[in-house]
Amino acid sequence: MGVLVITMKNNGELKRKIISLIFTLIILIIGICKNEIFINNNKITNTSNVIAAQTINEYNLEEDVVNFINDNKDIFNFYSNTFGISINNIKESIIIDNKDTKFNRNDIGNTHNNYDSLDKNLIDYLFKLKKSNKKLFKQEYTNSNIYSREYIYGLINYFSSIYTNVDYDVLASIAYIESGNLNSKYMRKCNNIYGGMSSHGLIKYNNIEFGVLSYVKMMAKSYYAKGLTTVETIARKYNPGSTTWVGNINKTRNKFKNIEKIDINTLINLK
Repeated sequence: MGVLVITMKNNGELKRKIISLIFTLIILIIGICKNEIFINNNKITNTSNVIAAQTINEYNLEEDVVNFINDNKDIFNFYSNTFGISINNIKESIIIDNKDTKFNRNDIGNTHNNYDSLDKNLIDYLFKLKKSNKKLFKQEYTNSNIYSREYIYGLINYFSSIYTNVDYDVLASIAYIESGNLNSKYMRKCNNIYGGMSSHGLIKYNNIEFGVLSYVKMMAKSYYAKGLTTVETIARKYNPGSTTWVGNINKTRNKFKNIEKIDINTLINLK
């Protein structure tokens, strides 16, 4: 009887030791698994950091700018000729202005303003660049008498679609009246179809594209943006004192009503 009790006690002791050993093994296994998961997570995190770093290092600003210009070559070539600046100088200037950041195609000058259209973005950029670095721009002159009326009115149409606050029919009518339907060789020789004057007389532009762009831009900013949006209100500043100008413009507007806006390719084909 005494032997049986001792044996049972020994068996109970053995069971407790076995159970304790099992729990110890389970805890060890859980610890090993957690450590393995931690190591693997670190590997994943480190791999992600390496990939991100490689992506940043692989970004090529010049390549991005060149690809953007090539994707929009018709527009860049058009404004290169309009402003008298080479494509290469445009490219280099954009790269310089974006050297500390990733190139934003909606803000090529890194001004922190997003533009709705490339035309407006590029126009504003080139005007600012011309003011700050004039030596990049050539001063070559082209007489607009070699171009057709259709092309010049097409320029007014095209730029009026960029400066969306103006009315094409009003601007085209003013040019029609001021230049005698573009028949004034003197005005066309100056690439000035709207009669713009300075202290030295009729303003002269290097080419007809820049002359028309300057005209539309002036009307957008100095007239329409200031609330002068009708022929009558425009006349008070544009041609004060005239008793016939308003009537002549309003009669002529019918010639340019319901004209569809044209795109860059249509404009180029008119040249």
